[in-house]
Amino acid sequence: MRIRFSFRRALNVATLLCSLAAAIPGAQAQDFLAPLDEQLDAMRLRIESAEQAGRPLDVLAALDYYRVTTLPERRIPATDLLAEAHAAAETEDPRRALRAMNAFLQKAPADDERRPAALALLPEYQQKSDLAEAAAVADRKKDDLRREQAVQQHKPPAVIVQLVDDMVRIPGGVFLMGSQSRLRADTDEKPIHTVRINPFRLSKYEVTYEQYDLFARATRRTLPQDGGYGRGRNPAGNVSWDDAKAFIEWLRQTTGLSFRLPSEAEWEYVARSGSKDDFPWGDTFDVDLANGPDISGKDQWIGPSPVGSFRANAFGVHDMIGNVWEWVQDCYRGDYVGAPFDGSADDRDGCTNRIFRGGSFYSFTKYMRVSYRAADGSTKGNITIGFRLAED
Repeated sequence: MRIRFSFRRALNVATLLCSLAAAIPGAQAQDFLAPLDEQLDAMRLRIESAEQAGRPLDVLAALDYYRVTTLPERRIPATDLLAEAHAAAETEDPRRALRAMNAFLQKAPADDERRPAALALLPEYQQKSDLAEAAAVADRKKDDLRREQAVQQHKPPAVIVQLVDDMVRIPGGVFLMGSQSRLRADTDEKPIHTVRINPFRLSKYEVTYEQYDLFARATRRTLPQDGGYGRGRNPAGNVSWDDAKAFIEWLRQTTGLSFRLPSEAEWEYVARSGSKDDFPWGDTFDVDLANGPDISGKDQWIGPSPVGSFRANAFGVHDMIGNVWEWVQDCYRGDYVGAPFDGSADDRDGCTNRIFRGGSFYSFTKYMRVSYRAADGSTKGNITIGFRLAED
């Protein structure tokens, strides 16, 4: 059934499409502020255009984009779910194809003339999805074995073995990067843009003094000062970006594994853990969920708290908000114009100004928003800045 527009609504939809002229998923996200009906119209036109041009990836990108804005899943028409199923099958994503086909069959009316063909395809989609899931399980087991063999071969200290074991699998996905707040966003948190993240691992905790001190002693570096707050399982502070990179290089040699700093996009994706708000849990800072500047609720620490003192987020990762700032790989730029949309780091030769995210025990809460960005020279460090690890 063709969508019918009023002239004004058609004009508004055309404006939305022009504002998103860049190819999704790198498009700037401005139409999440539009009425839902206009978002649906814009999505339908994007999907129709991609289908007519034979671009199944653009069909999927259009659906990804609108899903990570304010468009609720229940409002997505059956027609678009069927388009998603066919596009996913064409791009060899059988698990997504099966999910979309089942969603179409649940939503489409009983007398929809497309149901018989969809039902006929369902066994094939199910079989391919099962095979893909089995292959993914086998790949995970193979990867786990590879990591286990690397540790056995290199025989790192027990503290480092625990660090390896604490790396969390982060599933891939698409999210809206930057602040959606009209009141609290800084200019460098714009433009909002969709980013596709590939699966990777991220450390469950920030790197601690007991881990960093091993490296410092092994490489005859000066131990970082702890500010009198204590060492052990406290997150390592007074660590510069250059220090963090040196630790990672030592760790790669010590374990045989491909550690690195997370990209800024990866960091925000995990920190949000599905949220579109200022914090992973809502738009107000909660002293029971993170270590900030106040001593109240579950936050009873004047300085940094031992890692894991607060509950994990939806990805199973602790302390991404508060405790200590965390270095990421990226160079700093004053906005997101031209920023990568594939989850990779914005890294340039000769860059000396690097980004850290998440706020600290000493930060005003506005600096602990998931979209807030801070930066300093790569040689700089203080008690409030540490890091966590990513792994390919």
